[in-house]
Amino acid sequence: MIKKKFTVNDFALQAMIAAVYVAITYIAYPLSFGSPQIRISEFMLILIFFNPKHSVGLLVGCAIANFLGEFAIIDMFFGTMASAIAIFLMLKTKNQLLAFLWPAIINGVIIGLELHFLIGLPLFLTMGEVFIGEFLATFVPAMFLLKPLKENPTLRRLFA
Repeated sequence: MIKKKFTVNDFALQAMIAAVYVAITYIAYPLSFGSPQIRISEFMLILIFFNPKHSVGLLVGCAIANFLGEFAIIDMFFGTMASAIAIFLMLKTKNQLLAFLWPAIINGVIIGLELHFLIGLPLFLTMGEVFIGEFLATFVPAMFLLKPLKENPTLRRLFA
């Protein structure tokens, strides 16, 4: 997936991506955890379409952010696993807009199951709430922003 070796600049950029993901998640803490859940920082998944190597910063940021949540280690594992699966499927999906459905589907199932088993929330309702929240955080903004952001020369240069 990643075609060239990581440079010092690449590591610095991944650290910044992770830091921004954590900061947005933490600032929007009440929306970022539980059910319903609208993790605004998930829109940063758009970065993988500039360069797949940005999945590293996103996954590190996701792991750190999940560790800050109520279920720390458990959420760090399952939440980050859900993001890794979603990113993998997004990169395999030819239509980039439709690829933004994967985070909603995968998180809806995995995080819905996690919340059901950890705190007894109703399974299908919780899956649906997480799906809708993730859909609002990723797919809806992508409908309007995917093309203009990808065509922005400054962003292409920064994240290529």
